[in-house]
Amino acid sequence: MTRLFCASIQFQQHQNVDGVSGFGWRGFEVSAGGQLWWDPKTPDQLAIFTSWVELGEHFYAMATKAPVPVDLRALKALKHSPLALDLYVWTSYKSFIAARSGRPQTITWRDFMLQFGTEYTNPKNFQQAVVGKLKVIQQLYPELRIDEFRGGLTILPTSRPAIPLQDPDKIGQL
Repeated sequence: MTRLFCASIQFQQHQNVDGVSGFGWRGFEVSAGGQLWWDPKTPDQLAIFTSWVELGEHFYAMATKAPVPVDLRALKALKHSPLALDLYVWTSYKSFIAARSGRPQTITWRDFMLQFGTEYTNPKNFQQAVVGKLKVIQQLYPELRIDEFRGGLTILPTSRPAIPLQDPDKIGQL
């Protein structure tokens, strides 16, 4: 938690439009400051002082501008696997986009490994790990529809968001 709050995040995007390659990025800090009076080794301790975290301005704006519905129960169940957590959030986002747009969301294994596989040197090991974690995720998220093909994965538009939206008219506003 403290590493996340102290992190600077940078999103990168490689694009190819009409044969012209481009690269874009956006960086920001997660938190502008904070103070935590909590020890994870003793989670039942009583806080003597009040903890606080001030989210970074750009992080807060981006998080509230485009929220993705996730099931907190699934996050809790996956908390012991960073890869599973990342994949759950990614599939939640991609299934939301696929359902909203009616278009499948496809990613190659190569691009998937660039995005998620920093600890892997062998693409086959990465692919096996992802497929294994996705099977666990699909047990927690049965509305997720995935099609695996030789070169990657596709999130199908028949997927449904992890948490149904309260007001279907708000889909276009997210």
